[in-house]
This record gives sequence, structure tokens and C-alpha cells, in this order.
Amino acid sequence: MIGSLMSVKKATIALSVVFLLGIIFYQIVEGWTLIDTIYFSVTTLTTVGFGDMVPTKTVSKIFTTLYSVVG
Repeated sequence: MIGSLMSVKKATIALSVVFLLGIIFYQIVEGWTLIDTIYFSVTTLTTVGFGDMVPTKTVSKIFTTLYSVVG
């Protein structure tokens, strides 16, 4: 029981770090607002991908490819 709770805690921390990394990256590189970066990160990581926001820079496209696989 304790081991499974620790695993859930570790997974939650890992996902939070990935999520925050995306938010910081898109704010800096793409210049998006906080709400836009949260929206894009959630739609990307949940594989919904509405397509209304897209990365415009080459480095952002590469990051997004890796971000979606890791997330």
C-alpha cells in the first residue's frame, strides 16, 4: 500500500515538472500568455490537440514533439 502511494506521488511530481517545463518554455520561446501556455500544454499532453494554437518556431516544433511523447 505504501509503495503504491509513493509511486503515485512520484508520478504526480514527474507530470507536474513536465507540465511546468512546457508552460515556461512556451512563455519564453513563443511569447504566449500564461493562460495560453496552460491551455496549449493541457491540450497537447491529453492528446486532444484542437489545432487552434500551434508552435511557430522550429525549436518549439521540436520541443512540442518531444513534449507530447514524454508527457
